[in-house]
Amino acid sequence: MDTQNTRRFGRTLGRAGLSIGAIGAFVAGLLVLTIGAAAARNVTPSTPSINVSADCSGSGVVGSITGISGPFPRTFDVFVTDHKPGEGFFLEIPGSRATVIANSSSINYGPLDISNIRAGVNTIRVEQSLSNAKSISIPPCPTA
Repeated sequence: MDTQNTRRFGRTLGRAGLSIGAIGAFVAGLLVLTIGAAAARNVTPSTPSINVSADCSGSGVVGSITGISGPFPRTFDVFVTDHKPGEGFFLEIPGSRATVIANSSSINYGPLDISNIRAGVNTIRVEQSLSNAKSISIPPCPTA
């Protein structure tokens, strides 16, 4: 009788061991799927980056914006900001903002009015409302 109990116990333990192994494999599979899904969510899709150029033209600023994504037309603002030495920020020059409509991935803009530039400014740049892309900083344009 002891032998039968041992055999039954052994079979039960064997099945339990198999069940534990199957549960472990199932849990491991879930972890892989969960980690894989989390990694997939953190992948940023490849999108063209917006590039902004700026140059002085008379007493205004002109340039181009490339890398605009559709669908088109896209309406957005372009404006000039200025910077004073010692300040940790750029401020929008009043009156420099213009609304533009892009019908393709690139657009020319300007001239943008910078007649209200602050005294003591050492650099200006062009910004736009589609993204945080900005032009490089350039010296202030001569005013008329």
